[in-house]
Amino acid sequence: MYVLNDNSKKSVNKFLKKTVVVCMTVALCFSLASCKKKKEEKYTAMKIGSSNLSPGILRYYAYNAQASYENYYMASGAHIHWSEGKNKVSLEEQVKNQTLEDMVKKYKLINHSKDFEVNKSDIRDKDVSDMVDNYEKNSSDVLKGKVDASKNDLKSIFTTYLMYEEICDYIKEKYNIVVDKELYRQVSINLIEVSGDDAANTAVKICSEVNKGGTIVDVASKYKQEVIEGTIGAGDRDRDKIELACLSMKTGECVNVNTDLKNYVIYCVNDNDEKATDIIVADKEKELLNQQIDLIVKNYKDDVKIDNEMWDRINFNDPIFEEK
Repeated sequence: MYVLNDNSKKSVNKFLKKTVVVCMTVALCFSLASCKKKKEEKYTAMKIGSSNLSPGILRYYAYNAQASYENYYMASGAHIHWSEGKNKVSLEEQVKNQTLEDMVKKYKLINHSKDFEVNKSDIRDKDVSDMVDNYEKNSSDVLKGKVDASKNDLKSIFTTYLMYEEICDYIKEKYNIVVDKELYRQVSINLIEVSGDDAANTAVKICSEVNKGGTIVDVASKYKQEVIEGTIGAGDRDRDKIELACLSMKTGECVNVNTDLKNYVIYCVNDNDEKATDIIVADKEKELLNQQIDLIVKNYKDDVKIDNEMWDRINFNDPIFEEK
């Protein structure tokens, strides 16, 4: 058994006092952060008719828009420049303006959800909780830190999301928003823009060797040509010779196409790329849906007010995702 002398007792007491102070400081920080979020929840940073949106909700939409753009640019291998833009309007301003416009349309529909036979009571609490848990588990720490939304704000956001999805389903059914897949069928191709002094003859040779069983990559390499992979659909090239040739080809077929300026070899990888077609069809349906939503919300006269100072404090200076 250890016996503490007077000096040891003083040291222990000093340590315990420091520990208590640290614990009290940490507890105070958590308490202040909690109070700040509760205060934010009650503050209306934006009002759209009967919908009162807190700063956390605005940050959620703004910084998720930033994340979406960063992902798109990174996937394209491009660097995003938020300060650059068109007509003296930076890309950041354009994205923030579009975000506000989309929010206004969404919450106008939510305010009038009964027009679409959708009620908040129809949304299951478990579905909302699952979405909150998924956001908290799978979103990047940087994004969550920038959004800094309370759990109640997140529940409100995802309840709105689920109601909006049901409203969109109602609109698509009522206004028969359906896109014919065949009209947007995508053909997956390998394309060679043949170069060299005797390009026309080289194109014929490449096409002949591929049709005899050679792979287009190997044959192209033999003739020192570059192969470009891609998809093409109706209207992509204003119905030019290349588009017409692609749409009439069958999988495994290779043809050469001569235009006034260049010679091409086209190899059909898949004459019906369903995955690419589904993406195009979904984009077209979304476009038609948005057009119908624009017509609908014009009839709603909900007042819109926003705390511009709060909104202006949101910026995209710090990236959410690090470029690799």
